Amino acid sequence: MALHSRRDVLGLGSVAAATALAGCTDWQFARRPDLTLDLINRYPNPVEFHVELLRADGNERSEARVLNEWYELPGRDEESGRVSDENAVPSRPYLVRVAARDTSGRHIDQAHYHFLPDCTGGDHPPERLLIALSANENVEGAAYFVEFTQSYCSTDAVIL
Repeated sequence: MALHSRRDVLGLGSVAAATALAGCTDWQFARRPDLTLDLINRYPNPVEFHVELLRADGNERSEARVLNEWYELPGRDEESGRVSDENAVPSRPYLVRVAARDTSGRHIDQAHYHFLPDCTGGDHPPERLLIALSANENVEGAAYFVEFTQSYCSTDAVIL
């Protein structure tokens, strides 16, 4: 009975490895585009945003949580009331939860948003999600609310 040569074993191993990895280029080996968070405070005083991003495919909250951060934003007249977290997380579907409060801890508003990536593949800039605390001009006394705006890359995207 003849033993296989080293060349035969290496060739067979290479074929097996190539077969095992076939179709996996879009799996975890490929780098996803990044998502940048832009936070804007249109409230006159400094505020804190609690931002939580949860992956849609997580079975438990602890494994689904990708981001759980507090951001301090200056008042709208100080430094334009804006903070950016560049390339905060990979761009993928998320449930985004945001709570806004003033620096004394008083609750202002909370909201959630279902983020779906639009800039998949190609040479697109990082996707951006704008989270803003804005005044509701239809309410007397200028009540403030959290709103979301997402950047779009495709030309067929509907912008509301």
